[in-house]
Amino acid sequence: MIIRTLQPLLTAKDVSDILRIGLSTVYAYAANGELKSVELPRTRDSQAKKRNKRAVRFTVDGIQSFIENLNKEGRCK
Repeated sequence: MIIRTLQPLLTAKDVSDILRIGLSTVYAYAANGELKSVELPRTRDSQAKKRNKRAVRFTVDGIQSFIENLNKEGRCK
């Protein structure tokens, strides 16, 4: 069995601040699969449930992969 070190999960706001892009852009990249994300199960009283959405979180590795892919595609300067 392979045991990996767990990374802290980042919110979309965290990613938005790190990449200096809009929050809606972070969600768009996640929705189209360019930025890997993790959907967390809803809890009874969560804000996500009230909006009928799931909580989305991101890993540092996912952000790094996203940036590397942008570089490979020539979309990063």
